[in-house]
Amino acid sequence: MYIIKTKPKTFHLTASNFIKSKLEIILQTKDNVNVALAGGNTPMPILNLLAKEKIEWSKINFYQTDERIVSKNDIRSNFHNLTNVFFDQIESKAYPMYTGEQIAENACNSYEMALEKMDQNKGIPIFDLIILGMGEDGHVASLFPGSPLLLEKKKTVILDPNERNGTLRMTLSLPVLIKASETIILLSGSIKFKLLESKKLRFNLPIDYLIKNNKNMTAICSDD
Repeated sequence: MYIIKTKPKTFHLTASNFIKSKLEIILQTKDNVNVALAGGNTPMPILNLLAKEKIEWSKINFYQTDERIVSKNDIRSNFHNLTNVFFDQIESKAYPMYTGEQIAENACNSYEMALEKMDQNKGIPIFDLIILGMGEDGHVASLFPGSPLLLEKKKTVILDPNERNGTLRMTLSLPVLIKASETIILLSGSIKFKLLESKKLRFNLPIDYLIKNNKNMTAICSDD
């Protein structure tokens, strides 16, 4: 894992520029690029900046890393917020995980089928780039500490059986996150930064599994 430390004032721009450079490098060799995006508060200002860049957006397909089981117009919906901040500003295809048209289990199956058109490695889709955040508890996407979902080896999209802050969630599985060609994790705050840096603090947390198994991971951190 490579760590880029920034000051709070430059965090958003540094992250946006880094993501832009990664996308441009990938676009030099591929005409069909697949990217997965996390929701949450941290990525939104960064994606808002990124949307203003001149990138070959039409060659990029955007997917989600995870989603809450709520209406597509609910302010808690990651896709709703990503659309307002990012997707509406660019000319790319964007694939929502959950729209409310299916029950959650069927939505997971449908998203698995959507991922099957991507390049695969032993049945696992290979994203060109995944952009993640991390919670103060070390969770990534909707893979939480102690969750049985961390043991899933075959399914690519899974439903968390436990409600988190009043909603169920669906998420890409750990094997999908691990096998991405490139991963960028965005962190803001001293608590998250200390957790990321300390092998002892992050031991056996979802972020720890990701770091240990993902060879092309960059963390961009602000320790405000």
